Amino acid sequence: MGLKGKKLKSYTAIFKRSAVLEVIEDHRGVRETARKYAVNHCMIQRWIKVYFDKGSDGLTDSLAIRHQEGDEPMPPKPRPKKLNAKGYIESELPEAVRDELRCLRMENAYLKKLNALVQKRER
Repeated sequence: MGLKGKKLKSYTAIFKRSAVLEVIEDHRGVRETARKYAVNHCMIQRWIKVYFDKGSDGLTDSLAIRHQEGDEPMPPKPRPKKLNAKGYIESELPEAVRDELRCLRMENAYLKKLNALVQKRER
């Protein structure tokens, strides 16, 4: 869910711990603390959950540390197959149907351009 070309920020364990403790011990709101630390409130909620599950050591959570502990890396999520307007997966259609679909799309594009030219001449 990030923007292309935008580098993700990483926060130190001390930064995370101070934000979490401010919410827990000082009884501050998550959103108020998020504004103070200039992070998303969901991030602080995630850190609080990790803090309660694994303690303050869990806040040093990085890929390198997780892999050293012997945890297996999570497999990538399968990407959903793209469906056309009728709900068919185009790559699974028979070759003849795909060829006809390709021809119809080209014909449709040609007719749209022709229609645009006719309208332009009428003006």
